[in-house]
Amino acid sequence: MLRPRRLSIWPTLPLRAYRSARLASLPFPLEDPRHRVFARARHGLWHGIHALGIRAGDVVVAPAYHHGSEIEALERAGVVCRFYDVDDALRPDEDALVRLLSSEVRALYLIHYFGFPQNVARWRDWCTSHGLLLIEDAAMAFLSQSDGRPIGSTADLAIFCLYKTFALPDGGALFCSRPTAYPRGDRRFGVMQAALRSGSWLAQRSRAVATVHAAIGGNREPDWGRD
Repeated sequence: MLRPRRLSIWPTLPLRAYRSARLASLPFPLEDPRHRVFARARHGLWHGIHALGIRAGDVVVAPAYHHGSEIEALERAGVVCRFYDVDDALRPDEDALVRLLSSEVRALYLIHYFGFPQNVARWRDWCTSHGLLLIEDAAMAFLSQSDGRPIGSTADLAIFCLYKTFALPDGGALFCSRPTAYPRGDRRFGVMQAALRSGSWLAQRSRAVATVHAAIGGNREPDWGRD
């Protein structure tokens, strides 16, 4: 469920967008039955980690160059992050990765930086040969492809930030090979919900609106177990 939980730097949708006709088809992963939509992609990552059976204390090897919110989601799920270096082209250093492997490692966390895809086929094969799960962070790579296939389509888990591609106030998508339960929350939508989302954007530009926004709970910490 998409709900305003905190201030957003992204502009809200114009009102005419809510009257737009449905598309004949949606891009991956939005038509795959294994996808779920959350307020933020990091929430989907938290749910996907549990769905894959990664338990507290398990290790995920993740890039040292990261955003931070994805690492928070992993740590909130009880995962131990073991960081690897990337080269000048932001590709994983395979030698560094091999040195980090141990029996506790369950997955490789791969980030597609700035919308440019990594060599997915290579890292899919690498994970398979080492008995690891592949997690693809496509937060900035929604709609991107690698070898003619949508980014994330061969991953065990992939996350996408919809609002980094479209003019949305929020929205993240999860693709997981072991589907999670649907997010719990109020699925209703109406004038009030649209107004609250617009208010989240306006709160950054007006002290008066920000005061009201905070008073009605717009800055609440998200409940990771809900959406």
